Amino acid sequence: MEYEIGLTHRRGDFTIRISPYFNRIYNYINHIGRYGGCTENLVYNLDSVDIYGVELEINRSLLANLNGYFNYTYQRYSVETGNIQPQDTWYLSQLLPKNKVNLGLRYRPWKDTLFMFNLRYVDARESMYDYPMDSFVTVNLGFEQDLYMFDQHFKLKGWIDNLFDEDYEERYHYPMPDRTLGMSLKYIF
Repeated sequence: MEYEIGLTHRRGDFTIRISPYFNRIYNYINHIGRYGGCTENLVYNLDSVDIYGVELEINRSLLANLNGYFNYTYQRYSVETGNIQPQDTWYLSQLLPKNKVNLGLRYRPWKDTLFMFNLRYVDARESMYDYPMDSFVTVNLGFEQDLYMFDQHFKLKGWIDNLFDEDYEERYHYPMPDRTLGMSLKYIF
């Protein structure tokens, strides 16, 4: 069962959107994994898991060729366990950070060229076995260039993800990639 309501207000080059949401997942498959030993891989169904929150998004033209955006997400969860005791298990939804923020800029200095900047913040949370997972901030840069050669249309893209080489984890004990550089060339027909 999913519910989401979105309200959007536009005024000129300014847009704001707020969207509360609620998701209920019945018979959620979970693992008992809090304690080692023979129960480590025991699988069972939770009666239901609720994931709910609100998203706020603001987009604004800052200059004729510069746009900015801000996105904030607040999310929570609750679990109906049936006859499983909460201290005997751990829930994947615990990995959901309460707060997430994205800030970005899109700069178009001339036709067919776009530069992008994105900053992402993810709140601290606890993982399996109550191990803390630190909050983190990553910065990403990118560009896009439309190319027209031999009566053909191409799009060249380049990016740097995790510009400052932040050490972070989305899931406990699974480090995310270091600084990553990429480039692609796409033929558009």
